[in-house]
Amino acid sequence: MPAYRLELVETTRPLDEAAGEFLATCESEDHHEIFWFPRTDRATVRTMTRLPADAPRRRPPRAAELLQREVLGNGAWEMLCRAAALAPPLSRPVAEIASPVFAGPRTADDFAAVYAAPRRVRFHESEWALPSEHLEPALAALRARFAAEDVRVTFPLEIRRTAADDVWLSTAFERETVYIAAHRYHREEAGPYLLLVERTLADNGARPHWGKMHWLGARELSRLYPRFEDFRAVRRAADPEGQLMTPALRHLLGT
Repeated sequence: MPAYRLELVETTRPLDEAAGEFLATCESEDHHEIFWFPRTDRATVRTMTRLPADAPRRRPPRAAELLQREVLGNGAWEMLCRAAALAPPLSRPVAEIASPVFAGPRTADDFAAVYAAPRRVRFHESEWALPSEHLEPALAALRARFAAEDVRVTFPLEIRRTAADDVWLSTAFERETVYIAAHRYHREEAGPYLLLVERTLADNGARPHWGKMHWLGARELSRLYPRFEDFRAVRRAADPEGQLMTPALRHLLGT
């Protein structure tokens, strides 16, 4: 498609307000997502609007941008996450510190320069696709579970939306979809937290992102994808001897 520019606006909002307006805002904006730091009541709201290719660029001064992106967004964030990994009780204070300052300055530039940002702090991730109307009950379930389990995590949950499609094993097959992505700092054990998120969202028909961490196999996946058996039949016809199968694919698709 023709080149274009994007204007990015980031704000800090109360979580209930941001989540309550999320679906409606997605209908009116080009790109919209929110980041919620667990155990806080705040969310960072990111909205990107498409502009003509010749629209004026608008970037913060170079020094301010380096301070936001590199010093705070990567260097300081790495130190805070590492400290919380060594002393887990610091996780909640770290989230409380980060949640009001996560939003960056307004930016307008070529789309590639706005979509992409340096992310040097490593993490493990799982992501779950839910019917869009399940967003608010899913968030309520996560908030209750995090409080009950005294979850201590520094990284935010990322929430985004996409349209329905007709691809048999697509996470958005035949339903408008909201994605909830959970992240865990790479120096911390990721499994218990990510598995907790998986189990909490299970009642909402959550489908796992195929390229990220999850613990589901063919039995569970067959209930989440109406055309699962049709896909298996096509796969068998294309590769009857299983030459393209791996142990991971056998777990996901069955033998």
